[in-house]
Amino acid sequence: MATKTKYELTKKDFRQMNRRNLFLNQLGWNYEKMQGSGYLFIVLPQLRKIYGDHTPELKQAMRMQNQFFNTNPYLNTTIQGLDV
Repeated sequence: MATKTKYELTKKDFRQMNRRNLFLNQLGWNYEKMQGSGYLFIVLPQLRKIYGDHTPELKQAMRMQNQFFNTNPYLNTTIQGLDV
């Protein structure tokens, strides 16, 4: 996947990911994907910055990020920060 824009992760992005993780990560929990839906919700703003809105690359990245994901809630942001 090629990126549409040059992207640099900022402190604001990390804070946004942390807030979304603290308050909304477990809302999408289910037995099929565990925390996968919450994971996608947390990284979605960064994916939009990387690939642009409504692009095929964004849709493909969203499908890839919405897979099975399960970890201790305390390690979520570390894993997501490394992934982004």
